[in-house]
Amino acid sequence: METDLNKVIGALDWEITEIATGRTIGEDLTIVRVRDVSFRRTPSGQEIREEVRERLKDYPTRLKLVELMFCALWRRQDPHVSKSVKLMDGFDFALNSSLASDSSQLTGFGLTSPHSDWQLFSFEWFELVGTSHATKLQETGELGVRLEKTGSTWEVIHTVFETDVSLRLIPLFSFPILRPKYRIKIRKGSFVNWPSYKG
Repeated sequence: METDLNKVIGALDWEITEIATGRTIGEDLTIVRVRDVSFRRTPSGQEIREEVRERLKDYPTRLKLVELMFCALWRRQDPHVSKSVKLMDGFDFALNSSLASDSSQLTGFGLTSPHSDWQLFSFEWFELVGTSHATKLQETGELGVRLEKTGSTWEVIHTVFETDVSLRLIPLFSFPILRPKYRIKIRKGSFVNWPSYKG
């Protein structure tokens, strides 16, 4: 009998490309089960901004570009949770969403690719359009979503890729500035029914 932890909740069809060489370093169809999802509370946007400022304090031009590029991230005020799934060694896929007391406070969320190298930064912001659709703020990408109240907070609990979506992994300390080192393409049709942070 299938246990709750073994329940299939998603499928991610992905490909990772090394930009400098154009080489595909990994691709697969990852079947996601409840047990595969890791949870982590994430800092507020202001806390992340302060950390980035500290790391880039000796690189003012790069800091200015990073702040412009990720301005949506800095606006995050509510507590956030990261729900992540391992794709391959060194590369994860994660949903970063606020835990809002009212659904109207959820204006968007982030999709990221946490990497074992902390100097690789990844954050793609998606603006919510109503309660069932989200659009990628930079570049292109469309998602179907579902929000749900669990306990006293609202979360994004379902994402389905209506188009291919590219996630950028950008070195903070290399040239040319803000050129991705890797891109992770999540293909159209991929989906995850995310477990609630509340359990």
